[in-house]
Amino acid sequence: MSTAAPATPAISLDTPRYHLRSVTLADVDEEYLRWFRDEGVMRFVGPDLSGLGLEQHAAIVRSCDDRTRILLVVVDRESGRRVGLLRASVDPRHGRAQTSVILADPAHWGVAAVGETHRALRLFLFESRDVRKITFSVYGAHEVMLRILPRYGAVSEGVLRAHDVVPGLGVQDVHLFAMFRPE
Repeated sequence: MSTAAPATPAISLDTPRYHLRSVTLADVDEEYLRWFRDEGVMRFVGPDLSGLGLEQHAAIVRSCDDRTRILLVVVDRESGRRVGLLRASVDPRHGRAQTSVILADPAHWGVAAVGETHRALRLFLFESRDVRKITFSVYGAHEVMLRILPRYGAVSEGVLRAHDVVPGLGVQDVHLFAMFRPE
């Protein structure tokens, strides 16, 4: 008799311009590694994973269970190309999730792709994972993101002053934000 929990189905979400799906081992290739080694892509993303190789990234993918450790690849629906990643770490006990976005293709910067894809993830977490609060952080140097977050309903929860040392940016404040499930 098996006592293992049933497998969680892979996640598949659609937005008008993007398809979001669970990352697979087939996604961990040289292009995937380039994303993490590209200073422009990773400028506002922590922690630094640039030194990891294919096997270490594969181990990260294998650790994802689509319940509490979620890693989604963002696919441009028009071209079929992978353009980024969304991550969520879900704490079921407290009903919250910590999220982050890596938008790897500069062609998708400045066109509200982060808002569109994060919204799909957020709605999925609220509806399917019983999350009541989503948290994320933004470096102080990311002025554009800090300026637009209130438009998406993000609430500031404070600032960790001079908290992180970021290559190319120096010592950074870390701004903490949250979004709450509608009642």
